Amino acid sequence: YDFPGKPAGCCPQYPSVMAQGRDGDLYGITTTGGANNVGSIFRVSPTGALTLLFSFDTTHGSTPIGGLVLGVDGNIYGTAELGGAHGFGNIFKITPLGVLTVIYSFTGGNDGGFPVSALITSSDGNFYGTSHPGIAFKVSPTGVFTALAKIPSESYGPLLFAKNGSYYGV
Repeated sequence: YDFPGKPAGCCPQYPSVMAQGRDGDLYGITTTGGANNVGSIFRVSPTGALTLLFSFDTTHGSTPIGGLVLGVDGNIYGTAELGGAHGFGNIFKITPLGVLTVIYSFTGGNDGGFPVSALITSSDGNFYGTSHPGIAFKVSPTGVFTALAKIPSESYGPLLFAKNGSYYGV
């Protein structure tokens, strides 16, 4: 699929990752475009048929960069770098039918803000990620947020869950 720009979306960029849903379709984000030109979420079939699922609007976040991940519940989860309730970005879930729910809004305090790396999911069903200026965190599918550690800097790449049970990042 070739992105035509607004309104379908434009410019998927690094470090964005796609998620494959249980339906076999691929889910992704664009950082610009969509109805409000602040990013979109799309679904594309293996044959190339694209469906615009959601256009960001700053209230629900804007400029998603990190990408999406499939949750154990079959919903797709991701982060928006900007916008949201406090202007510091958020964590959201979207159903395969395009119903988006913000599950956590960053405050810019001890939770950091401006998340740019993709979330990862773990066997415990939670999601793990990083935010600026260097916070590693865990968030449940219902939005229970836990700051885990202060890290040297934000990370553009997702964390890695290693065989030894630890999380690593660069």
